[in-house]
Amino acid sequence: MKIENISIDKIIPYINNAKQHPDWQIKQIMGSIKEFGFNDPIAIDKDNVIIEGHGRLQAGLKLGLKEVPIIRLEHLTETQKKAYILAHNKLTMNTGFDEELLKLELESLEDIDWDVLGFNEEYFKIEDTTGSSGTVVTEKYRHEKERTGNMFNSFIVPPFSMLDGRAGYWWDRKKELLDMIGDFGQARADAKSYEAEHIYKSKTGGVSLLDPVLAEVILKWFAPNNAKVIDPFAGDTVFGYMAGFKGYEFTGIELRQEQTDFNNTKTKDFKNVNYICDDALNINKHIDDNSIDLLFSCPPYFNLEKYSDDPRDASNQDDISRFYNIIAEAFGKAIKKIKNNRFAVIVISDVRDEKGFYYNIPNFFIDVFIKNGMHLYNNIKLLTPLGTAPIRANNAMRNRKVVNIHQDVLVFYKGNISSNIKDDFKILAYSEKELYASKSRSLEQEQMDNID
Repeated sequence: MKIENISIDKIIPYINNAKQHPDWQIKQIMGSIKEFGFNDPIAIDKDNVIIEGHGRLQAGLKLGLKEVPIIRLEHLTETQKKAYILAHNKLTMNTGFDEELLKLELESLEDIDWDVLGFNEEYFKIEDTTGSSGTVVTEKYRHEKERTGNMFNSFIVPPFSMLDGRAGYWWDRKKELLDMIGDFGQARADAKSYEAEHIYKSKTGGVSLLDPVLAEVILKWFAPNNAKVIDPFAGDTVFGYMAGFKGYEFTGIELRQEQTDFNNTKTKDFKNVNYICDDALNINKHIDDNSIDLLFSCPPYFNLEKYSDDPRDASNQDDISRFYNIIAEAFGKAIKKIKNNRFAVIVISDVRDEKGFYYNIPNFFIDVFIKNGMHLYNNIKLLTPLGTAPIRANNAMRNRKVVNIHQDVLVFYKGNISSNIKDDFKILAYSEKELYASKSRSLEQEQMDNID
């Protein structure tokens, strides 16, 4: 095949070209031509109609080129030309990259801007998701925010039954919020973990902390405007801080004085946030019935992590029945504090007994809330960082145990008519126009590996 230069004005785009070329891709092709030259000739037929190279033509026009290199594919029949146009655009999309080799190659290009190659800094994310364990987990994502479009503006994260706490966008937000809150488990340094595989680790010490992005999501999705929020098993500062940060009134009941003092110090700038040192069973002393807009709690997962030696502490119970008694009584009282047509959200995970069988703790919580007049409305799973899960899986599978890498986020509703929700809560959905734009962007990004 002979390469020749012809006037760019003589080239005719194929009228039925199905391949999309969004502006961001044309800019990438322009950058490539500037950096490396026009090294991939446009293929045309005997009538100068493009067979492959529409993106290069658009880039050349925007760059003001007078001539471009071409090759003529005059041996193809009309049917073959149509088939080849589709094949050329599709075949390069059918495989991805060896991510490790790709990253090594990109990092070796010291003087080349990755954007010229069609990549950017968001293509790879490397996060230390395991705190003190030292294991580095690579989190890879490619334009995840754009793929879900306006979902991030409207919902913070996509409102699906599976929340991906391992995604790059989640980790970016999480780091930002943790740095803002400044609670890295300082007041829980003496906590003892009995089954580390279930505990969500903070970034500085292996102490379990509530995920701040999850807290932000729960408040956005399930708290009405000017809400009064309560947590009868408050624990760390995260949820109270996020409630205050978002402008809500929050009361947390925490058994340990050290934790209570720490939380109040961290949230002192929020006038409507208050932590009370008391037993969750004494909630009637502090909160009136039918006065709360959102009940949230991430209570102890039985004795999975022991927070104190106080015999009243739910995490300090040797027998599951005693733990269940505390939970049933505490939440039975707490549910009475919730107004009608309001939500309660419980974050919980199951625990194995000494024989290796699950207690089925999430179902116990479901039974408690249903018996006290609430309905299970959403059952969400939060995927948590893998951490040492791949290592522990090797031993666990000897007994055919799968490693737990999720938490249950149980959402309950107090009220018999769920249609009232749209009247009591702010509408979060985005418009049909935004939805169309989101779909269009998704189609564009699915083709980002094929710069034609």
